[in-house]
Amino acid sequence: MLIVITSEQELENESTLLNQLFSKGLEVLHLRKPSFNIEQYRVLLKDINPKFYNRIMIHENHELCKEFNLRGIHLQEQPRIDLGDNLKNFTDSYKKIGFKVSSSFHDPEVLNASEIHFDYHLLSPVFSSISKKGYKGKGFDVNHIRKTIIGMGGVNAETVQKVYELGYSGVGVLGGIWNSEDIIESFKVISKECNKVRDFNLELFSGDGELTKLKEMLSDRYTQLDIDHALINAVAYGKKEVADYLISLGADISYGDYEGVYYAVHNNELEGLKYAISKGVDINVNDGMIINAAIYTTIQKKCTKLLNWIVDNKASKELLTQDSKDLLQKYGTKKQQELISSLYIEN
Repeated sequence: MLIVITSEQELENESTLLNQLFSKGLEVLHLRKPSFNIEQYRVLLKDINPKFYNRIMIHENHELCKEFNLRGIHLQEQPRIDLGDNLKNFTDSYKKIGFKVSSSFHDPEVLNASEIHFDYHLLSPVFSSISKKGYKGKGFDVNHIRKTIIGMGGVNAETVQKVYELGYSGVGVLGGIWNSEDIIESFKVISKECNKVRDFNLELFSGDGELTKLKEMLSDRYTQLDIDHALINAVAYGKKEVADYLISLGADISYGDYEGVYYAVHNNELEGLKYAISKGVDINVNDGMIINAAIYTTIQKKCTKLLNWIVDNKASKELLTQDSKDLLQKYGTKKQQELISSLYIEN
């Protein structure tokens, strides 16, 4: 997740800049103008295209969230503390009618100990601030915390990867954009880096069976391409629970000419293959892709368990290619050759 926090200062043509950022793919904007009164907030919001309101979290004058039907509200640290025993009732009053609620923290252990369920948490400073001179980074590592945490402080294109390595679910950017000479170009560069990390994590979580992390990652947005690619890895590594979840979102197991099925066989992942067949994939799909890939895998892994299962489940002998026969003849063990010869190769 990439979050942009507005400049604290009023900027020339600010609404135009914000509309441009949204049009370039900005997922979430945190609207924070400490010097603004409620009317100034209204003026700025009215100049933003209403189709982007569902991407805006507002830091002050929370009543505007309902007035403009925004994404939700954000509680900065001191206002959260000031709410005391009323904090849960306050956050619930927004969450129960469909708004998101987030909050700022400056200590990971305080964040971890919080009993309030925020949709996500902003934690800073991870690195030394770009917008606040003298605000030194703490390098907080949050890999041990099972909450959605967005890293802030010193985030730019060069530090995005490190933020994710420290266990954060996304980045929050302030000075990395507003202090640059070309605001839109800086956003595009940072967004590109975030997307690279996101694609890598999507592949990693689906292939490793990290269902909780995957759900968190896909909770706000996903494309058909996202879930189709993730399903390839889930099937390829036999992660059935993850695969079920992705299919429930609309992922297509046939994507890429059944690429996930091919890699399940290539990886000698019998459970992944069984899963695909249970979901309706034909054992003879793509002119014998499964049986022919299994010949190579059987020789490489020196194991016939996968091949035996494919044989038992009626793979067609007519689809075994000459290349597969030659490969088996040249490199296969006697047991492998006998299995194929007796069941598949016609005299």
